[in-house]
Amino acid sequence: MTASTTVAVLPGRVFDMTGPRFLKLDDVCEELSISMSQARALVRSGDLVAIQVGGRGYLKFLSRFVESTCS
Repeated sequence: MTASTTVAVLPGRVFDMTGPRFLKLDDVCEELSISMSQARALVRSGDLVAIQVGGRGYLKFLSRFVESTCS
């Protein structure tokens, strides 16, 4: 990896974050064929990784995490 590469580290996982693509909650629900409440439950349980944007609970998802959840 080069010095400009950003890496996210989660317990037991390392992800290369160069050029991330963020998805909205409704996009994730469509891709995984689940409801919004099911997606939020997956985030709370740690099975789906999301970041909170702002203070109102607005969630964004990295497409790589969603793709790894699908497989």
